[in-house]
Amino acid sequence: MNETIILCLSMLLLTSFVRVFTSLSILRVGLGLYSSSFGIIVFALSIAICFYVSSPYIEKVGGISNISNYEAMQEEFKPFMEQKVDRGLYENFRDKFKPKNLAESIAENQDEIQDANLKISQKRELDLLTFSFVVSELKDALKYGLVILIPFLIIDLIIMNIFMVLGDKDFSYQIASLPIKLGIFVSCDGLRIVSEKLINYYL
Repeated sequence: MNETIILCLSMLLLTSFVRVFTSLSILRVGLGLYSSSFGIIVFALSIAICFYVSSPYIEKVGGISNISNYEAMQEEFKPFMEQKVDRGLYENFRDKFKPKNLAESIAENQDEIQDANLKISQKRELDLLTFSFVVSELKDALKYGLVILIPFLIIDLIIMNIFMVLGDKDFSYQIASLPIKLGIFVSCDGLRIVSEKLINYYL
């Protein structure tokens, strides 16, 4: 049971979860919804989007209930990661972290050394792809989150300056700006727009 949970959590690294969850978390901060209950909602929405986008690859590994091997899961998600990884970032990491000849100390002859090195090299390349994919997703999520955050920051600054002009230092400007930001966000159907942008990136 615990192993299945760990594999399911590990699978989130191989999917769109990092990008989606980071972007939605920044959106939550921009709106000023700091309550822990909204954090759970953001997590649940991120999982829903993640599974929707990754459902073809999840089906290839037999579904969530049949996940049994992280390496096999990596192999199934490899095309997805190769499609979305930042190639420049991946190449940079691959040049800097070249796999070392780890098999010489455990192999008895040259053939075994070559076979072992090939297996180690393939596994390390896959791990490097996973690492590069996660970093790429996080980098893109921060860029997208910045675009989301700026309009809300401008609203906060405007409300804060109004309160400074009025000389009211006791009332928190965040309380006044929250309904304004929520009103604008809801009237623009912002959640649909943000969700569509996140989903369309992977489809």
